Amino acid sequence: MVKKLFLVRHGESEANASGVHLGSKGKLSAQGRRQAKKLAIRFRKISVDLILASDYERSFETAKIISLKIRKKILVTKLLGEQRSPKEYLGRRYEPLRDPIIARIAALRRKHMNDKNW
Repeated sequence: MVKKLFLVRHGESEANASGVHLGSKGKLSAQGRRQAKKLAIRFRKISVDLILASDYERSFETAKIISLKIRKKILVTKLLGEQRSPKEYLGRRYEPLRDPIIARIAALRRKHMNDKNW
């Protein structure tokens, strides 16, 4: 039996819309809710057994909108969380050219990206 896995990114969050890092917090924007509803309509035509979602607010909200439309259970797991951003990013706009702190951290992350001990 062939299994299919559909990977879906959450809809636009309020933080995405404003260009600010909020970590695991942050709800969907009005546009993000519209995006999730459109996706839910598309998933009505696809056989789905289970919806997996990260424990991030925006991810669960996206999954909930889809779940309500296709009536499938949601399993929330921390295993699907995003790469964690340093706490110095939280509440800041991602503008490395204007913000020296963001620029310095972004350079360090690129430099040590593959170093499992960093």
